Amino acid sequence: NEYFEHLPVWLLNSMCGVPAPCIENENYNYYVTGDTLVNSYTYKKIFRKGTGSISWMAMPPVAPGCNLGNYNYTNSIPQYFIRSSGKKMFLVPLPDTAEVLLYDFDLDVSDTLPVTYNNFQNDIFVTSIDSIYTPYGYRKKFLLSPNSQWTIFLLEGIGHERGFLEPLNTPFDCGFTPECFSINDTAYFPVQGPTCE
Repeated sequence: NEYFEHLPVWLLNSMCGVPAPCIENENYNYYVTGDTLVNSYTYKKIFRKGTGSISWMAMPPVAPGCNLGNYNYTNSIPQYFIRSSGKKMFLVPLPDTAEVLLYDFDLDVSDTLPVTYNNFQNDIFVTSIDSIYTPYGYRKKFLLSPNSQWTIFLLEGIGHERGFLEPLNTPFDCGFTPECFSINDTAYFPVQGPTCE
């Protein structure tokens, strides 16, 4: 589980219609803590915590259920089990027990991205490869073909332009923005700085 060493933390923002014009805006962290064994593989546990608000973005009257205001949460149980092997990440989305491919970072220029947990298209390909720095080694940055519709790049061990577990493809009535990725209390994406927690 090389990608999940050194206390990685992801910070994201989402704005989604639940349904529109009732809008939920969240800032949340994914973080890994603890191990579990499933089918003789060791997985890391992914938890989520954050803050949010729900507001009505239309003329009154406000629809029932769209008046929750501000809230905070911290998951007490994991949302996912995740592991890495070589250049691949595998995910068990709970309460399911079946493992699915999340990312394959063993890619070269012109390779096609596989269909995965968060990629539903089979015609996205790598156009070029760059890298970003971390103190634990450089991570590849894969630039993607324009037909990806939403995501322009993948970051090895980190995710993509629109998130970590979030879809690469355009979702209906929802938008995601990765704000920060940190390792051992220091951010390395999009810029170096303090922890993303």
